[in-house]
Amino acid sequence: MPCENGSQAFRLIYDNPILASFQEKRFCTMLNMGMIQIGVKTLTTKIPSNASIILCVFDTRNDNFEDSILGLVEAKLSDGPMFFNIFPNITMSLFHPKLCESLVLIAMVQGFEQLPQGTSPISLMWRTCYKLQGSAFPTALIESPQGKTVFFQTDFENSKVAVQKVSEWDEVVCKEEDV
Repeated sequence: MPCENGSQAFRLIYDNPILASFQEKRFCTMLNMGMIQIGVKTLTTKIPSNASIILCVFDTRNDNFEDSILGLVEAKLSDGPMFFNIFPNITMSLFHPKLCESLVLIAMVQGFEQLPQGTSPISLMWRTCYKLQGSAFPTALIESPQGKTVFFQTDFENSKVAVQKVSEWDEVVCKEEDV
């Protein structure tokens, strides 16, 4: 998905025919979100040294913004492409009226002001892994720790090795008004 300079919001759950068929048959009533994987790649070769991105994944069903955060990453785009995994282990009803609006990814891109308006300097990729189940009791083996997100970034100019980095949520400047 192309992403422009500034702040943009993306829904992580789409209304698709598979979910609709399970809602009609009613033998699976719950959706357990096991993993969300998000990747970022620049689409331009000239990346400003101050170019950065803040990615925030949160659950809109929670009124308190700090409690709704599932993952928060701040990274320099000049360091190369990056990806991270979130294991939220949250269960949602398939019949919730706002199921498709419940998980949102906010991307705040900075540093590409010199590009023409409407140009997409980066590409966001994500996939969600979920399980449809009949009960509300999740059985996930992995859960993400609160307060930090581990991400991997590759600098193709110097090496082809992905470097593990940690983004502490309290160090990222991300206000509810920005989202």
